[in-house]
Amino acid sequence: MSQLPGIGKRTALRLVLHMLRQPKEQTNTLSQALVQMRTNIKFCKSCNNISDVDICEICANPNRINL
Repeated sequence: MSQLPGIGKRTALRLVLHMLRQPKEQTNTLSQALVQMRTNIKFCKSCNNISDVDICEICANPNRINL
């Protein structure tokens, strides 16, 4: 956890201790959400915006004016 940007060792410890106190179902839900996010979210091939498809909704818009 402390390897995440902006998360120091003490904050990482607090987060881990909090998760250990939660019901297993809640931590399982969190871990599944993280795996799903990592699997389904990507960067737009055109603008590098975060998207769930190869070309984001903004870049795919035919009415968009490209500068």
